[in-house]
Order: sequence, then structure tokens, then C-alpha cells
Amino acid sequence: MSILSLTYAELAERLGVSVDGARMKAKRAGWPKVKGNDGTMRVTVEEAELTPAERSPNVRPTFAEQPNEQAAEQVRTLEAHIATLKEQVASMQDQLGKADALANTERGRAEQERERVADLTAQLLKLTADMMGLQQAHQAERQRPWWRRLVG
Repeated sequence: MSILSLTYAELAERLGVSVDGARMKAKRAGWPKVKGNDGTMRVTVEEAELTPAERSPNVRPTFAEQPNEQAAEQVRTLEAHIATLKEQVASMQDQLGKADALANTERGRAEQERERVADLTAQLLKLTADMMGLQQAHQAERQRPWWRRLVG
């Protein structure tokens, strides 16, 4: 067995992992590290310990092609639950549509009532102005002496 001194990049290439993965593997395995003359870290490791990874990182292992009965039952249960949830969502969307239609109807009625209130307010203001004019005329008439009111 030979002992090798490898940089993290060389170690990563030998193991078939990333440079960070090689650094973590060296740390977990407790391989000695030495700073080389060129300033790079070198890991001392026996060649027998360098077995490349069986799979690349970020790839999940595949499961057996025939799922067991318990997993199949769970899948069926989850599919039934998904169907139930889809029905609930459709029902809620239908209710929301009805509520929106009702809200639109109520908005229309509220707008009609606002217009009616505006019309009534305008009529009230006009009647108030007319009444004020009549009161002023009556007040002016009362201020004239009685004989002018009599003669005209």
C-alpha cells in the first residue's frame, strides 16, 4: 500500500466528488493535512482508502421497482385524500363565485342608494334655500311699517 499526498482538487477527482466534498471527507476521515510549499493544502491518504463514490452527488438512490404492499396502500390512501381535497377546492371555488356574484349585486344596490341619497340631498338643499329666501322676504316685510304694508 502506497501513501499519497494529494491536493483537495486531486482528491476530489479521485473520489468523484466536488472539492468541498473532498475537504469534508478528509475532515471526517481524519486524514492528516499539510500545507505544501506552493501554499496549497495537501492531504496524506493511503491509496486503498480512495474508492470513488458509487453515485454522483445530488442524485437520489433509486428504489426497488416493485413497491411493497404497505407503500402501495399508502399511495392509494393519499390519492383518495387528494381527490377529496380537489372536491373541496372545487366546492369552495363555487361558493366563492356565488359570494362574488352576491357582492357585485350588493355593490350595485349600494351605488343606487348612494345616487338616491345624493338626489335627496340636492332636493333638501334646494328646499332649504327656498325656505331661507321666503324667511328673508317675510322678515323684510315685517320690518316695514304697518301703514306701508297696508297701502302697499
